[in-house]
Amino acid sequence: NDDDNNDNDASGDGDAASGDAALSAGIARLSKSQRKKLGERKTRAQRHREFRNRMNERNRLAARFSRRLHAAVDNLKGIKKTIQEQEELRARRRAALQAMIDAKAGAPMKKIGRYKVRPPRAAFLLPDEVPTSLRTLKVDRGLIQDRLRSWEHRNLVEVMDLRKKHEPYRPEQVKRYVKEAFRGTTLEYKF
Repeated sequence: NDDDNNDNDASGDGDAASGDAALSAGIARLSKSQRKKLGERKTRAQRHREFRNRMNERNRLAARFSRRLHAAVDNLKGIKKTIQEQEELRARRRAALQAMIDAKAGAPMKKIGRYKVRPPRAAFLLPDEVPTSLRTLKVDRGLIQDRLRSWEHRNLVEVMDLRKKHEPYRPEQVKRYVKEAFRGTTLEYKF
């Protein structure tokens, strides 16, 4: 083993120096945590300097927080005044909104469509109209029709007249023409 080491030392002194330089350059590129893992130790002065820096930063943040706290206490009257102004503004807006709602409630509703809103049917049955079983209960209209009537009543959609009579279906009239240029064929035109 000693012979192998001696052979390496004798054969390449320049290679060992360049290898150490490459190793130190590689270590310099590593981050602090990676260098620490490699075993690079800090001196006592470096540790004390970092500790003092950490303590100075902590004291600086504590002083800043204390200054802000004292400034907020000194500005308490201003904060109370701002809150009171915001509450007054909310109260004025609430009163204006309530006045607008009251004005709308008193005014007649604007009619959207050309048909009138039919008055809603009673949402209850009289005692003699109630069936013995709920399975035999007749439903006046479906859920969709009920929603539609509710929207019409609240003036959200145009009132539709579902009682309108529809014209019966008539197939399209087909007229036949004979063109002079095309005697052998007939063309049909739909109108």
